[in-house]
Amino acid sequence: MSALIPDLEPCSFCGGEAHFSGFSDEIECEGCEVEVAFFKNGSSAKAWNTRAEDPRLVALENELDEELRFIGGCGDGGCIIVKPVGMHTNGGCKCSRDWLKMQRFAYAHNRFADGIRSALSQPVKPEGGAA
Repeated sequence: MSALIPDLEPCSFCGGEAHFSGFSDEIECEGCEVEVAFFKNGSSAKAWNTRAEDPRLVALENELDEELRFIGGCGDGGCIIVKPVGMHTNGGCKCSRDWLKMQRFAYAHNRFADGIRSALSQPVKPEGGAA
């Protein structure tokens, strides 16, 4: 879209295409016909495009971060496992020369990827209830 009319994400309920309708700040899904209207300049598009974080994915990300800190990096600024805070990459990571470290890294990555696939294949359960 143009700079004046913001792009809209697909509907978070059904995946349908969204469009502005009626008033200038009213948005409707073509699939499930859900509507969002705030009547403040640009607030409907911002609300429509905002997505809540999936708590399952946040938990997986935290688990991966903890596992990578446990594995530890080489201390180089370009480390592929744990980049030291405040360091810029220089492409000199030495972790790839440590086969055990790389094996642990691959295992952590595969567990993370499997967890994401599993989480995304199941619906999100609302808090305090069942899906």
